[in-house]
Amino acid sequence: MTVMAVAYAIGHHSGGHLNCAVTFSLVLGGAVSWNQGLANLVAQCFASIVACILLTIIHPCEMDLTTTLATNIPAPGFTDWQVILAEAIGTFLLCFTVWETAVTKVASSGKNSCLVIGMSVFLAIQVLIHVDGCSINPNRSLGPALVSKLRGCSNYTEGGISALWMMWVGPLFGALLAALSRLVFAPKAVLLKQQMSVDWGAAHRSDTGFGFDSRTSLDLKAGLAELVGTGLLTFLGCGVASLNGADTAEKKLTIAMEFGLGVAVLAYGTGHHSGGQLNPAVTLSLVVGKAVTMEQGVVNLACQVLGCVIGAALLGAVVPCDKDLTMSLASNSVAPGYDLGHALFGEAVGTFLLCFTVWETAVVSVSQTGKNACLAIGGSVMISVCMLIPITGCSINPARSLGPAVVSRFRGCDNYAPGGLQDLWIMWLGPCLGGILAAFAHRPLSLLPVEQSPPGSPVTVD
Repeated sequence: MTVMAVAYAIGHHSGGHLNCAVTFSLVLGGAVSWNQGLANLVAQCFASIVACILLTIIHPCEMDLTTTLATNIPAPGFTDWQVILAEAIGTFLLCFTVWETAVTKVASSGKNSCLVIGMSVFLAIQVLIHVDGCSINPNRSLGPALVSKLRGCSNYTEGGISALWMMWVGPLFGALLAALSRLVFAPKAVLLKQQMSVDWGAAHRSDTGFGFDSRTSLDLKAGLAELVGTGLLTFLGCGVASLNGADTAEKKLTIAMEFGLGVAVLAYGTGHHSGGQLNPAVTLSLVVGKAVTMEQGVVNLACQVLGCVIGAALLGAVVPCDKDLTMSLASNSVAPGYDLGHALFGEAVGTFLLCFTVWETAVVSVSQTGKNACLAIGGSVMISVCMLIPITGCSINPARSLGPAVVSRFRGCDNYAPGGLQDLWIMWLGPCLGGILAAFAHRPLSLLPVEQSPPGSPVTVD
């Protein structure tokens, strides 16, 4: 939450980049000039070094539990390329969130942009802290590495300086990918000072992802947004579950927060492109309730499934078999002591809560949530995960279950735990039933018919 607080405090002065990778992405995307970007980068690196010097005044060597001022060092068992890939994905999430909440003119986050950006950093840390302590910020890695090396503590641990290149290459590559994504998601994005126009996506878009002219046509950009969102959600949520395990109440709560906040952040990031559905059960509910066309629903569902498979594959590439505490990339299966009926009913109820929240906060025009709809939806996911994680690991999202189940099955790990594919039908049937019930439950509660572009007036994508 430090990023959120400081970004709110200085955002009106500098944009609150606080990160060389974010500045690099904004420069490449044409939102910041090259000379200003260079000035920001120098200031960021200098401030990181000064802050670490001040930290040495506060903490004596023997009180530094990391022995390196929290320098980023690859954890045992992770290769260099796994660290770089993890850093790239984490930084892509951060920079993508910056672009889609703080830069684009039609972001659904409103004044919550710094909150959402801070949440994206929290999500990345929960996964990457197991890999290398989590950098996603080159200057954050530079300061501790240099100062701790020159500090001369007898308990100093080597490795920060030699690994520093990874903490620059990974984040800068992720920042580059986020800048390139503007070519796809922004019709008038600027890359390297050249105007690049991408003429696709609905001209008018509501919070459900559809406007006046999109009910009879397919929006492929919406599908791509769903692919990116579900891929990141699978990587983050299943990543925390795989690297943490779920054997204590604290770990279960951490996993619930990762999925809940992940849905909130990614819904804010993709909502103005596709509605941020991120879940076949949500899409099905909106199709049944006639807020989304059947044809567009099929496109979104296909992209969600593909995105989750890609996200699980990236997770499998980052997490070695022996580091996966779930032994299945957090696949969903029925826990011992519960029968199929328990699991099916639990998944239906959890998904009903999610889809009902979507209808009553993001779809109806009389909702009181305003720009906080994504927070409410993320909160409903967190509640469901807390309830269902002892029963099935909590799916409430058929695509999230399919990706890890398929990838872990064909990954070839010696410690593979079967069950994900066997119970996959429950993770589709239960959530889909819950989504359909939510669509029907919404009807008698509606004061007004569902409009083609709820809630309120449509906006134009930048």
